[in-house]
Amino acid sequence: MNDTTSITTAAGRLVGIADEAVRFFQELDHTTNSVARRVQQLETFSTLAKEIELKPSANDHDGEEQLDLTKQILIYCYKLISRILSRLEWVDNGGRHTSTQQGLLGVYAELNNHEVKDLFEDLHREQLCLVAFRNSRFKPLFWASESDSRPLEYCHAFKDHELNFLNLLFDADPREDRASLQSSRGPTIKGTCTWITETSTYQSWLSGSGDSRGLQIQGGEGRGKTMLAIYLTEQLEQLAACMSTDTVLYFFCNHGNINANSATAVFRGLIWQFCRLRPELLYHGLKRAVSVDEGRIALATNSVETLWQIFTAMVQDPNTGTVTCVVDGLDECDEPSIKTLMERFSELLSSENQGRRNFRVLLTTRQPFQQDNFPIELSTICLNSDAHKHNVEDSQRFINFHVSNMAHEHSWSQDFQEQMNESLTKKAGGSFLWATLAVSGLKGQDEGTAVKYLEDLTGDINAIYENSLLAVPLECRQKIRSILTWIALAYYPLSLKELSTLTGDEFSTPDTAFINLKACLGYCGTLLMTKTEIRRFGSGYETIETVQFTHRSVKGFLLQRYVLRTPTDTDADSTFFQIIPDNGHETLASRCLEIMEKGLKVEAERESSVEYAHILPYASRYWFRHLRECPEKLCDETLAKRALTFLTRNHENRRLWFSYLSNLRDGREDISPISSTPSEHHDTIGGLEEINDNDVVLFEHPKDTTSATQLQALQLACLLGITAIVRKILTSTSLLTSIRQANTRSLRSYSRTRPRSEDRLVKVKRGGVLQLSTAEIVAMTPVELAVLGGHHKVAVLLLKRYPRRSIWKDSSFALATAVSHCDEDMVQLLIEAGAPKLKASRQLEGPICIAVINRRLDVVKFLCCSEANIWAQSNSKLDEVDTSFTVSFQ
Repeated sequence: MNDTTSITTAAGRLVGIADEAVRFFQELDHTTNSVARRVQQLETFSTLAKEIELKPSANDHDGEEQLDLTKQILIYCYKLISRILSRLEWVDNGGRHTSTQQGLLGVYAELNNHEVKDLFEDLHREQLCLVAFRNSRFKPLFWASESDSRPLEYCHAFKDHELNFLNLLFDADPREDRASLQSSRGPTIKGTCTWITETSTYQSWLSGSGDSRGLQIQGGEGRGKTMLAIYLTEQLEQLAACMSTDTVLYFFCNHGNINANSATAVFRGLIWQFCRLRPELLYHGLKRAVSVDEGRIALATNSVETLWQIFTAMVQDPNTGTVTCVVDGLDECDEPSIKTLMERFSELLSSENQGRRNFRVLLTTRQPFQQDNFPIELSTICLNSDAHKHNVEDSQRFINFHVSNMAHEHSWSQDFQEQMNESLTKKAGGSFLWATLAVSGLKGQDEGTAVKYLEDLTGDINAIYENSLLAVPLECRQKIRSILTWIALAYYPLSLKELSTLTGDEFSTPDTAFINLKACLGYCGTLLMTKTEIRRFGSGYETIETVQFTHRSVKGFLLQRYVLRTPTDTDADSTFFQIIPDNGHETLASRCLEIMEKGLKVEAERESSVEYAHILPYASRYWFRHLRECPEKLCDETLAKRALTFLTRNHENRRLWFSYLSNLRDGREDISPISSTPSEHHDTIGGLEEINDNDVVLFEHPKDTTSATQLQALQLACLLGITAIVRKILTSTSLLTSIRQANTRSLRSYSRTRPRSEDRLVKVKRGGVLQLSTAEIVAMTPVELAVLGGHHKVAVLLLKRYPRRSIWKDSSFALATAVSHCDEDMVQLLIEAGAPKLKASRQLEGPICIAVINRRLDVVKFLCCSEANIWAQSNSKLDEVDTSFTVSFQ
């Protein structure tokens, strides 16, 4: 009774102020569209408030939480109208409603002010939420889906430089990813997922009436988090369609795709979708792009800080409206990316951020976030506890749907169908993953075999995977192990054709290899699935069918840091299929090199390259990444010798490799068959830009005669982070000899061009795209190149073997680069190796002051939180912080 009484009171107050606002607006010119629209909006809102006043509870099932949330929304709406009237300087003067100071002209001006418009938008959004909450009972927002409104359409009209900017960002289209997930996982079963929109936690987050603008949906493996994310993005899009300025952005993380498992990938995807939906905001990104040679533009697409600046500028633009951001599977990113994303979203959600009211974020994850890592408290819906009942009901609907289809197909009796529903639901325990695996195993079985299958079916997911592998015929096991290794360790999902070539052997033709692959995949139904992906192809994009794990847990089951096999173990043991990453990456790198050795020559000779053309892009871009993941000492030392042929100066393999990479970057498919110094120089530059992930752009200074072909094998190995190759070179040749060969000539050229160009120290401190001349990159020491690439293991190896040598004497660029990258481990390593410690400013040249001047907030935060042992004096950091305050207020 107390709840309904308080709602009646809140609704009565809202009716009063809404009617007062209506009368005030009625005194204005009704022919003005802005006035007429607001009068109509306030009148309909007053009517709704009166209905709530008369009947606080629209449904008998409304509980205490539901009623409390309704009251919060009513109070919040009262405050919104109060703020609107306050902005218009309205006063109640004995029943006469007047505007002070500004007069009527001021009122009309304020009506078109962004702040007043935003307040009316917020009011409209709350009205929609109230309607939704009162008219729904565990069902989707039909009032939105039945309207004529549609989600914002992608814009296709872009100028050339805008298209170039979008192409720099593009890795995947989130809408296509969502459609692909729906296709691979099957349609959403009617009645599932709808419960979440009725929870008070979700409703409070959606309405904005609560304190939290962040919501996390947390649950164990296979609890249906992704399907909930899919459902909610569709619901949110329908809601946004009713609002003129609302935008819904989303991203589906994928542990098995390098383009979807990092903070930079998430931000690139969100910004790309933002630009396609709201093209008028694209200019925020163009402002942070830089022009390079021949009219090209470059963007620091691997810089979290640059991407975050673009994203926040778009969110906080006065014309943006409310932005809702959904990120599914945040825990599928690497640990540093998870921390980065949590910190960055925290900034936007902070109460100190003036734009926080127009931004909300929803995250799904397996593990709950640690609040000490995420300073802003998130509302939480836990599928394992809070929503376990709803989760079980949804999994039951899923099971009933599929069992019904199988019963019809195999003529199961009604009693048997009910028995299967009951048994499967009980064993599933709310796990969609288990239910999916169980249902897939039932297909094609009659009642007799189905009963036996169900009796033998374990509730342990890993046991199901193990049984699936044990059922593989002995003659197929080696092939299937190779397939699973490639899928587990590849840097992006591979197509059937790519897998066929990569797992083929010298005795099979392409056709027989493809047939064998399809046959082997038939034994992996519980482990593997096909999924559509969009991928770059030349200057455009292509849609391909890829082979992926049915669930992330399959990869976790297969990967083992170390597997001890004894002489008594046979291929019949399931441990035969377990994958040791160190060994696996070495095998994959070897296969990539083998394909390049054969395929690049075929390409260069203009011969038919059907056998390797489709797989050369992957092999050329990722062979060194696989080798990078190997331990310092390889099992197969001949692999290092083969790899060196693609890094050694003047070797034909290196020329062909860079020529092919350069053409990939430019969208061409040919390799120059004629070797010439100028073409090899340009191919080396283009090839390095194609494979570098450090936002480095190489250019030629007008008086720079240095050729990129002067880069030595050691330099390339350090830049690419291949520790095993660096070790091979250091043990087989003199380091001093390598250094002299690498940079004696280039240093002379660099010293001539340096006064005419911006100092590289200044450029690296500024952040963003780092433009280096050919002479500068060729003149770099191995340590500088390792730090530039962010390769800690390589830097450790170099400094451990040659500590405090004169060749590392000038470490200012390496240290500045590590600071610019906010790489704590690298900074500590360089300081311990003898690099000069950081000093406080004398003339505003200190590291924090320079970061403030360059608006490098990431560096400012990094240095302010840094350890005292990297500073020259005990009070150096504090002095530098104090000095930086004077810079920030200038």
